[in-house]
Amino acid sequence: MLLPNDRTHEGFDGDHRRSLVFAPLFLLVWGCSGQIHENGEAARRIAFQDNTYDTYLVDLNETELLFFLSDKAGSRFENFAKLKQQLGTTGKELVFATNGGMFQSSLEPNGLYIENGELMFPLDLTSGEGNFYLKPNGVFQLSSKSAAIVPSSKWKAVDDIQFATQSGPLLVANGKPHPRLAVASQSKYIRSGVGLISQNRVIFAISNEPVNFYDFAMFFKDCLKCRDALYLDGQISKMYLPDLNRHELDGRFGPLIAVAR
Repeated sequence: MLLPNDRTHEGFDGDHRRSLVFAPLFLLVWGCSGQIHENGEAARRIAFQDNTYDTYLVDLNETELLFFLSDKAGSRFENFAKLKQQLGTTGKELVFATNGGMFQSSLEPNGLYIENGELMFPLDLTSGEGNFYLKPNGVFQLSSKSAAIVPSSKWKAVDDIQFATQSGPLLVANGKPHPRLAVASQSKYIRSGVGLISQNRVIFAISNEPVNFYDFAMFFKDCLKCRDALYLDGQISKMYLPDLNRHELDGRFGPLIAVAR
């Protein structure tokens, strides 16, 4: 989330958020070796270095990934509970959801937002303070069965884009971590992001312990083998993922990204 007084880029993070604690012990914690995405499991808890991350892999050839901001009456969804309820009225079950990028106190997306092919909020190339403006930032976009993470400065509008959200900073670009992320930074938070394993395989991750930006970027780069990854948000980030015993339905967000069946 980006508020008027938010100074949450590296070096300016404010208070600390508690670690999440998960009671069930039967969940497997996977190490980061071998082909960790190759056995068909979409949801995994993965151990990397001294932290664990909950991840959800979406194959766009098999699964529809959707963005949500407002319901049919024009009211913001705000959280996963309202989205889950509305999907239920259409006979669909919410399988996965996460907050999809930074937003203003009014819950308007910060920067570019496209939903169902409609440009709802324009690209923001201005400078400022906070994680969003730790450039290069970027855009996560979906076209027909393909995804891309593009630096905001290189983003171009094309007719085929169905969904897009702008956020920042870019964690990994062309296989390289963001140049301004400090290895030894003590600025640690619960962080969430999205990465691309290929143009049709998208992976979302949230840390279970507070981590700094550099470690989070290395998780996408070295563990998940993503050539491109984008930070979605921190501190307030949540994930609804029942397969990993995450039933977080509360919160107050702008854009939501979800899978339903």
